[in-house]
Amino acid sequence: MIARNRESSNYFDFRNAAPYYDANMRAGFHEDWTLEDARRQLHAKIHALGLECPEIVADGEFHRCDIQSDLSGMNDGSYWLSPEFPYCGYAKNWKSGEEEKVSPAEDVMSTFSSKQREAFEKEQTHFKKLQVVELAKRAETMAERALSIMQECVPARPDHPYLLRKRVKAYGLYQDKGGRLVIPLVDTSGKIWGWQTIEGVTNTGHPEKRCHGSKKGHYFGIGLPDGNEPPRVLYIAEGYATAASIHEATGSPIVMAVDAGNLMSVGRALREKYPDAFCVFCADNDAWTEGNPGRAYAQKAAHEIRGTVCLPEFEDTSLRPTDFNDLHMLQGLSAVRMQIQQSVVEAISAGTVQPIPIDAPQPLPITSEMLPAVLWSWVEECAKSVQVPLELVVANTLGALSAAVFGRCFVRLGQDYVEPLCLFIMAPLPPGERKSSVTKLCKAPLVVWEREKQREEAFEVRKNRRRVEAINGQIKEIEKEMRNADLVDMDEYLERIERLERDKPKKLTTFRLFADDVTAEGLALLMSQNHEQCAIIEAEGGFLETIGGRYSAGVANLDLVLKAYNKESVNVDRRGSDSLKLESPALTMCISPQIFALRGLAAKPDFRSRGVVGRFIFLMGKSTLGTRTPYNEDIPLSIVQQYWALVCRQAEDMYALVKAGKEIELTCSKQGMEELNAFRAEVEVRMGPEGDLHHMTDWAGKIPGTVVRIAGLYHLIERLSNDQREIQENSVRMACQFGRVLIGHAKVALSVMEGDERGSSSQFMLEKIRQMGIREVSLRDIFIACRSRFAKMGKCREIVGFLEEHGYLAKTTPSLRGVGRKSELYVVHPSVFIANSCSQNTQN
Repeated sequence: MIARNRESSNYFDFRNAAPYYDANMRAGFHEDWTLEDARRQLHAKIHALGLECPEIVADGEFHRCDIQSDLSGMNDGSYWLSPEFPYCGYAKNWKSGEEEKVSPAEDVMSTFSSKQREAFEKEQTHFKKLQVVELAKRAETMAERALSIMQECVPARPDHPYLLRKRVKAYGLYQDKGGRLVIPLVDTSGKIWGWQTIEGVTNTGHPEKRCHGSKKGHYFGIGLPDGNEPPRVLYIAEGYATAASIHEATGSPIVMAVDAGNLMSVGRALREKYPDAFCVFCADNDAWTEGNPGRAYAQKAAHEIRGTVCLPEFEDTSLRPTDFNDLHMLQGLSAVRMQIQQSVVEAISAGTVQPIPIDAPQPLPITSEMLPAVLWSWVEECAKSVQVPLELVVANTLGALSAAVFGRCFVRLGQDYVEPLCLFIMAPLPPGERKSSVTKLCKAPLVVWEREKQREEAFEVRKNRRRVEAINGQIKEIEKEMRNADLVDMDEYLERIERLERDKPKKLTTFRLFADDVTAEGLALLMSQNHEQCAIIEAEGGFLETIGGRYSAGVANLDLVLKAYNKESVNVDRRGSDSLKLESPALTMCISPQIFALRGLAAKPDFRSRGVVGRFIFLMGKSTLGTRTPYNEDIPLSIVQQYWALVCRQAEDMYALVKAGKEIELTCSKQGMEELNAFRAEVEVRMGPEGDLHHMTDWAGKIPGTVVRIAGLYHLIERLSNDQREIQENSVRMACQFGRVLIGHAKVALSVMEGDERGSSSQFMLEKIRQMGIREVSLRDIFIACRSRFAKMGKCREIVGFLEEHGYLAKTTPSLRGVGRKSELYVVHPSVFIANSCSQNTQN
């Protein structure tokens, strides 16, 4: 159909023009290169590509066209022609993959001026951008077409000629109306981008395979695990029959990459999805093809993603076999299984493939970019002086700063969304880590400030107490008189008592900031007497045991703790006393319990199900035991003075607000909100079904709010004046960077809480194997070495299998020499003989 406005110079009707193609047409160009020259050349090349285009539109956009004699109307061709000088063009047959370009000849370009050359280069850059967009549109179109085709297909019949000929089963295959096998090609999220069709048998006696849609980086999987559980061992092959044979022989998950050229792209995609999987490329051994492309592409892909390559070896090569399906048909599945197993054993024995870490990965370190400069100098020098993990000092420092706010500051992020600057922090460490020393150093400014406040208020407290005592004495005297009074005078006595009660001042107590191992009722009373605030900064976790039910027959009492984190009102009922109502209680908690206390939290389901665990910042420091020196360096006096001045100034400012009954409301600057929203979006994606935080959404869902609280504390430290109420971008950025590190610490903490028994048993077994010092070890020898841990062989075999899945052991074939029943034999990965190698991995 001819386009409208046929008279326009940008439209040219080739319907009646005889197509021609002169291979030397470039040599006949005149000095001037015109739009009509470009049109004619593009038309010739469109025809040569087997495309049909009645008219060519020169508007700088891609246009679709059909393949000659193709009645499907799928527009499997496209072209592009620029209406501006230098009139470049392009055409592609998407079905065959062939493409042609149109541009001025070199002799014409040699006459271009500098401006014309600049225009040519600009046009080429513009074309490349359009080509990327066109490829994306084409991919989406083919994805929609693939989905439509898959919906019209039915599950493949097990007696399909191709399957019978290859002696494999139909693992998730489909069949179209024409009887062809249809294999969907997906990405790591499961979205279908293309498909491969396989005819049973063609005239040549070989199956005809065609790939449609987007192939690069897309694959078909057999036996891949559902959900988030990654495969321990993942095989990657080229064609379907090869993949099916390997799956039947090993029972392991495998991926079909279609051909050798796609191994690299598929390998990269799978490595990103399964970073710890042991990847084995089961390559085609194309010994009959120059350069052995199957082996070459597999070796290059394996090197790229830290995998290994396995090639089939044949006893009879008269039929020129190449792949593992050929090995299956010639020598059986047992040969496939043994060759792949032996290849894996060799890779593990040589140490060319790294085992999967058993322990939870160590989190990234805290750096100076994550804390304000004044805090970093204190944290760094304190950790160096006391010779403790940096994380322990960070935890107690943040705890002290949060306590110094007294619950009088919050960040508003919306009309009904605020985050008070209360923090719950836990820094677990083994005994002997000088936790008490660090706690004492970090809270010392507040302890001294608290003592001074108590001294200042002591006179008023004593005066108040005496006045209360005097009025109480008068009330007792009146009550004595009432005993002998007539009933008619009773009302007069009661009125006198009521007047005294009204005149009696509220009982004052000296200000108290800190509590220790207190019960929930005791904490409520303490908060009611101290402006509804309190802080618990201790080197032990006794308070958690108390609220977890130590004195209440195991019944947890968590309401006050949960609500005081967000300053929500709470009623606390007390035995033998009136209930207490706290309108906006504020609690800060920083504890440094021993490691086993984490598992104690897991033993109390309420702590996690009700959100106590989710509210904690976890800081998991690496023990310094065994690395400390006998001499401690003093913290520079200037840094100590700076830290004390910072904490005391904040306490003084906030206490003035306490006395005045006021609060400070902070907000985020526009740039700060952008940083925060980016962090929120990042966490949200990671909490999705495929994300690394999907198993810990109870904690991860609260980390953005925690980051806001930390940013608020940073702002209070760096504020230029008391009137500055807007948190700046730098404070939010530092807090977000710190939050990303906190995610890693939480992963470690939660894994310890869950107490993976297999992990500790595996570490025990690896240590015993390391002590044995031999590269090949039998199951029987392992069981004898680990008898103190495993009473039965079944449990020992389970842990051996676990280590085999992680790549530390690989089953090999025992020698046939000797008599008697042979125990299973395993090759040990070289890294096992490096002390603690299996737990010295870091998290990215």
